[in-house]
Amino acid sequence: MTRGKQSKKIDQEAAQWVVRQDSGALSDDAIQSFDAWMAADARHRGAYYRARAIFLHYDRAAALGPDFNPESFVRKSQLFSSQSSRRRAFLGGAAAASIAIALGLGFNFRTVRYETKVGELRTIVLSDGSVVTLNTASSVEVNYSQDRRNIRLVEGEVFFDVAKDANRPFIVMADATEVHAIGTSSLVRAVDRMLSHVLVRHGVVDVSCSAAGQKQSIRVPENTKVVSGIDASGEISLNGEAIAADEIDQALIWREGMISLDNTSLRDAASEFGRYSDVRIVIDDPSVAALLVTGMFSVHNPEDFANAVGSSFGLKVEAGSREVTIKR
Repeated sequence: MTRGKQSKKIDQEAAQWVVRQDSGALSDDAIQSFDAWMAADARHRGAYYRARAIFLHYDRAAALGPDFNPESFVRKSQLFSSQSSRRRAFLGGAAAASIAIALGLGFNFRTVRYETKVGELRTIVLSDGSVVTLNTASSVEVNYSQDRRNIRLVEGEVFFDVAKDANRPFIVMADATEVHAIGTSSLVRAVDRMLSHVLVRHGVVDVSCSAAGQKQSIRVPENTKVVSGIDASGEISLNGEAIAADEIDQALIWREGMISLDNTSLRDAASEFGRYSDVRIVIDDPSVAALLVTGMFSVHNPEDFANAVGSSFGLKVEAGSREVTIKR
């Protein structure tokens, strides 16, 4: 089999695995087969994550790469007439889309910037097979060299599925914080100019923080949250905490266009919705703002969230063109 045909075969296999996983929970035998397939060839991992990114965000295909034109590929109306047609279209087009993405990013050793607007979600498949997912109002700069893969988080929140390459560490920089990974899944969020949150889902990463000629580092295993930055006195603050796997899933639910709230004050919930929409939730009454809410909500429907809160707590909701007010 020629190299081109082998690559196409791998892409098709990756697409089939993604569709099987989307169709429902895999059996134990199927999970073992998938794990064996992933471990059989280093190219399988990159192909799988490319296929997964394309499938999950097919209706946002324009965001997958600067040179990928979804209009010339296949029209949205043809893709989404049903879930099954979506899968068929994906299986037929995943390899071509993957090639377009890889060619669009390439190994050009120059800095490329990717960003999202408020309410936008964007997935980028890098030339090594790593997948970068940008949350709302986020920005990263990517610069690959022969011995390093450098990512600078300018602002916002980004999830990384890192392709393993022992000879080229994957380095995420967020102000004073650096995250070093070889092959892992992690989230980095720049909370402000001096503080970063790092969440490790799989693998192990090294997190370091530098200030005034000093540097501190810690090794971070999976299912760990790290807060790194410079405190008010200018000193390094670097703290890790083990968390449950379901907490990580909740922290990453934004990739599905959702917000997960767990005994969250309405004040904080309104602030979180404000990250995703230009429609503000206004709560002037401190006693209302302190009420706690739990649930899963669409990031794009602050009005629906406000109405649900109003029904639950017997509150009044007034909707305007750019804001929704919750009051007694």
